[in-house]
Amino acid sequence: MIENTRNQPHELIMPFGSRDRVGYIEAMEARGQQQLVNSEMLPTDTGGTDDEFITLGFTFGAPDPQDPLFRPATLPQGWRRAATDHSMGSELLDERGIARVGIFYKAAWYDRSANMYLMNVGNRLANRYIYGDEPNPDIPWGKLTAEEVEKVQQAAKAYMEQVREHPHIYGERAPRAQQLLDDLEGKR
Repeated sequence: MIENTRNQPHELIMPFGSRDRVGYIEAMEARGQQQLVNSEMLPTDTGGTDDEFITLGFTFGAPDPQDPLFRPATLPQGWRRAATDHSMGSELLDERGIARVGIFYKAAWYDRSANMYLMNVGNRLANRYIYGDEPNPDIPWGKLTAEEVEKVQQAAKAYMEQVREHPHIYGERAPRAQQLLDDLEGKR
């Protein structure tokens, strides 16, 4: 069950000093993430793309009348929920273990909101490779579809185009984008 933090009495929070209040809110966010990941609920806000989720195999129930941010949902066969390293982020991983859906859930009572969106796998992997700090980022090449690999390549090429147009902004990460393109060539 996901706790509706808007229903909590504010007097429990407001007397705390600013430092304690921040810690309380951070703990509330972390609890919200864990409640979401361990529930059978998903956000009702999909940016108008319910049909795309349904095509993938999701099923959705009616919004919870006590908490209309969420609704019961089943994931496609083999998919699972996972927390990210940020308490407001969670992901849905497909049967290959690849993140396909991002979920934002801000559990703080004063600005509570939730949504989920389909990820562009290729763009996401390219961005993690280019902007990440790992020396050799792991891209699960053997698990990607041809279309996903093509999207990785398109994203890396688009980044290199940005480097050519704005080297002072994008040049620092150009070696990583080029390495990604070289890695792609080695995989073909």
